[in-house]
Formats: sequence, C-alpha cells, structure tokens
Amino acid sequence: MGSPERVRGAILETLRAYMKLRGGDLTSDVYMDEELLRVRLNQYFRIALMPGDLRELITYLKDKGYVRYKRLPIGLPGQEREELWWRVSGDGFRLLTGELRDPSVIVSFPGR
Repeated sequence: MGSPERVRGAILETLRAYMKLRGGDLTSDVYMDEELLRVRLNQYFRIALMPGDLRELITYLKDKGYVRYKRLPIGLPGQEREELWWRVSGDGFRLLTGELRDPSVIVSFPGR
C-alpha cells in the first residue's frame, strides 16, 4: 500500500471520477459501492488494499467531512447484508481543487 496520505487522495479522486462518469455532481445522489472503490483503487493506482485498510483510510475522510456515505441493504430478502456506499462531499471537492488543504491527504491531480 502507498502512503496513507496519497491513498486518501486517490480515494477522493476515484470517487470524483465515478460521480463524473455517472453524471453526478454535488447535488446528485451518486454513491460508489465500497468494494468497487477498493477494486478500482487496486486496479488504477496499483494499491494493494484489503477491505479493513480501506475502511481505516476512508474513516479519516469521513470524520473530516470530505466524504459522505449511506448504508444500503444488498441481497435477497431474508439474506440481506448492509454495504456502505460513498461519495465526495463539498469539502472533499474543495480539497480536490486545492481550495482546501489537509497535510493528511495528498491529491495527485488537483483541479482535474
């Protein structure tokens, strides 16, 4: 896994790209499944993240208000389990554009 600061930035960048791909913005209800987020980070950034690693890193972003989440039931009735779905918040976008700075989050491509 890369440095936690860079991985946190990659998480924000991946969530922003997903929102853009799905036609979303700050006013839309576009969230990305946590497992898909982990897979995309592993593929595109070549970061070997286990589910627990991602949860630890994204919890920092959540606690700082850079991302939001919702819990959604997945599966057949009676066999459902809850999964977390994530999106970038307004402060997360400001961090991505360079308007806001946090030394614990390194954004590789500010303003993109």
